[in-house]
Amino acid sequence: MGIHIIDEANRCLNCKKPKCMEGCPVHTPIPHIIQMFKEHRVMEAGQELFQNNPMSLICSIVCNHEMQCAGSCVLGKKANPVHFSSIETYISDTYLDRMKVTAPAQQKEKVAVIGAGPAGMTVAVILAQEGYGVTIFEQQNKIGGIMQYGIPEFRLPKTILDRYKKKILEMGIRIRPNTAIGTTLTIEDLLRDGYAREWEMRQWMWPEQRFETERIRLLCMPEAGMWQQAHMRWRMQSWTVQNLYLERQ
Repeated sequence: MGIHIIDEANRCLNCKKPKCMEGCPVHTPIPHIIQMFKEHRVMEAGQELFQNNPMSLICSIVCNHEMQCAGSCVLGKKANPVHFSSIETYISDTYLDRMKVTAPAQQKEKVAVIGAGPAGMTVAVILAQEGYGVTIFEQQNKIGGIMQYGIPEFRLPKTILDRYKKKILEMGIRIRPNTAIGTTLTIEDLLRDGYAREWEMRQWMWPEQRFETERIRLLCMPEAGMWQQAHMRWRMQSWTVQNLYLERQ
């Protein structure tokens, strides 16, 4: 651990109304995470980060922090803001390999997630934790989507995606690579295999954004509350990784 990470943690003012948290698209509880880090509760902090955002390690690397958490830090008005990204990277990187994964018994419907990009991976993890039987169908031979094929190695080491794949499999999530829905398999094939209903989600777009709409389909009949939670995290995750990477080009 670099000494600068400890210095950054000690600079946090632990604001009562943390602007950094407001600036984060997934509302990471930054002051609380930093406090746990200072108390040497790294694994607890890592667990909270993962529960809030399964892609926390990747976001800590590729997000445009100057426009989000760091850009919203009150210290940045007169001096340098707290660079939470370096703290988050250390915690999430440490936690990812050491996290204890237990595949919950499937108690709910089968879910088909089409596409193993950041959105698909996030939704798959959330639904698997809730007891859904999840299968990811990916037309490429590797998972990651834009993280695998769009972001260069020097910005995001692909070994991180390999580590994520290992954890996803440990969660009981099945991955079907080289399987394009519409050619290799059809929606009718999935319905015949026991997936209850087709759900299609489109990424919300703003006029100034320059990337194509990404689609994900979930074939299931989830509870309203669980579906809303998964939808919101999917939407924020997809927007964060894709939009902020493209802004840096």
